[in-house]
Amino acid sequence: MIRIWNYNKCRINSYRGAKDLKIELDGKTIFFGQIKKAPGNMKQVEEHAEYILFTEDDFIFRNIEKNDWLAKYAGKVADIEKS
Repeated sequence: MIRIWNYNKCRINSYRGAKDLKIELDGKTIFFGQIKKAPGNMKQVEEHAEYILFTEDDFIFRNIEKNDWLAKYAGKVADIEKS
């Protein structure tokens, strides 16, 4: 999995960053396309990243989820907002 989080300092600066992206591995294109524009805020961070997955294996998905720092960060942001 590759997660791409576009430039996201603020709403004004969210127009910086990338739009069209090409990723190569060992000389072969593994991704070519457009990625999402940054929202300019830190709310719902997990929804504002572009995910490129290289598997459909549920075991791998569970391991990614278990060890993913972004899910933990999103939970902390949600707790702060509730306070």
